[in-house]
Amino acid sequence: MRPAVVYYSYTGKTKSVAIELASQLGADLIEASCPAYDGLFGKLRQAWDVISRGHPPIRLEPMLDARDLIVVGAPVWGAKAAPPVLSMLLRIRGKSGRIALFVTCDGSVPTSPPEPALDEMERATGCRVLTKQVFRKKELKSEDRGELILEFADDLKFRMSVVTPIRPQPVAVGRSSVERANLATPRPSGTQ
Repeated sequence: MRPAVVYYSYTGKTKSVAIELASQLGADLIEASCPAYDGLFGKLRQAWDVISRGHPPIRLEPMLDARDLIVVGAPVWGAKAAPPVLSMLLRIRGKSGRIALFVTCDGSVPTSPPEPALDEMERATGCRVLTKQVFRKKELKSEDRGELILEFADDLKFRMSVVTPIRPQPVAVGRSSVERANLATPRPSGTQ
């Protein structure tokens, strides 16, 4: 199965990295869009979602099926992952045993590093990711841009060759661990 590079891009920076990365990996390119951010109140909704950590509805085109590897790309907004990406990660849970992440960011504000955004994205995947990468604005404007993306692609190819995929296990929802343990414990006859 071909890998997929799935991304959300608001300004085009993340999209440009995703296109190059998909080319290097021989992967399908899948774009997520967020119609809630279009129109007159789009910027307001966007700001609210960043502050409240909301998960806006997204569209994935084309639809994503099961893959050996899914690479997810996102912009960083205020040292956090863009909210549409969190929605996307919830939607693709369980579609791959191997996930890698990358973010694009300005990267010039020491008090707002991009690494917490990657950590937030990893938590949203529900599994341990193969690798994570930050692409800063100044790096993307440099002559080394292609080399940086190639290094990330090569690292992914290497990790794919040595890491066995682990399918995420379903998580029981609705009962606490104590309730589940009580249900699983046999009762002596004659008691309820």
